[in-house]
Amino acid sequence: MHLSGKVAVVTGVTSEIGRATALRLASEGAAVAVTGHTPSKLDAVIADLRKVGAKFHAGALDLSQPQVVDEFFAEVARILGPVDILVNTAAWRVRQPFLETTYADWRRTFEVCVEAKGAVHALAKAMAVDLAPHGITVNVVAPGVVETQYVRANLTPAQIQKRLERIPAGRLASPDDCAAAVAHLAAPDMGYLTGQIVYVDGGFLSAGVLAR
Repeated sequence: MHLSGKVAVVTGVTSEIGRATALRLASEGAAVAVTGHTPSKLDAVIADLRKVGAKFHAGALDLSQPQVVDEFFAEVARILGPVDILVNTAAWRVRQPFLETTYADWRRTFEVCVEAKGAVHALAKAMAVDLAPHGITVNVVAPGVVETQYVRANLTPAQIQKRLERIPAGRLASPDDCAAAVAHLAAPDMGYLTGQIVYVDGGFLSAGVLAR
């Protein structure tokens, strides 16, 4: 329970990684505020949080709307207290070919995946430098191939096998693997680690470097 007394906000909890992260932080003692854009899936996460006895707040909101986001954070501060931990897992994917992608598709992708995630790698490093004097750390958890419903629906067994052959750990990542990395980075004794990209990929990138 190393996060007891902390307040965490986790976006995108209707994804499997987001859900696992919210539940992991709650199991470590944090009060958790969660967001998702699919009300029915958000209800399922709320039920899970209730099962573990977590103190929580939830909202179905559009992260591309700044005023809505501001209002949500004000609610969190009022209900749970000041936010100590923020985890952005929200994402938006365009699944059609490039030549069939509309301007609206592109704008939606930009608003969620760039403005919400902040062009994560570059922005995280800049934020880490600016916020370090205030005792705030900023890091990125970069998953490899994660065994999720999205992956199962969009990759054939042969494609999955080809990826497995390049992963030294011999398996795909799980949502819980990603959640564990987040919980580790959020721990109070990790206050000196900032501006880092933490790859949860079972050695995939390292194996690629050695192969060259």
